Amino acid sequence: MDVQNFLKSIAESLQDSASVKKVYGDPIEAHGKTIIPVAKIGYGFGGGGGTNPNKATEVQEPSSGGEGSGGGGCLGVKPVGVIEVTDKYTRFVPVMEYAHLLMAGVSGFFIAMMMHKRHHKCKCGHCK
Repeated sequence: MDVQNFLKSIAESLQDSASVKKVYGDPIEAHGKTIIPVAKIGYGFGGGGGTNPNKATEVQEPSSGGEGSGGGGCLGVKPVGVIEVTDKYTRFVPVMEYAHLLMAGVSGFFIAMMMHKRHHKCKCGHCK
């Protein structure tokens, strides 16, 4: 299969899979509420190719021309939250990412410690 046909088959597969159902999951009904899961989907692809005309090598034997190609891709699905629907209201409830909050807190702590140390000189004589 050549590169163009390969990329065309990937594009067709993506078109077939791109639907609202992939981002918004099947609704779940419980306790008078309808819950609709929401996700973020991202695709990324790349590829390339090239040819090498005949060139003489150091071994005095002519090398045959070469050609090559390659490609790759990835797909990512990340939960974003849920849509909660009742008789009285509809609201979006985001998924909390505690790792980001924790990293921000730890980074803030270390920055504050460095600034404190920089502005307050040690009077004991041992610190530099």
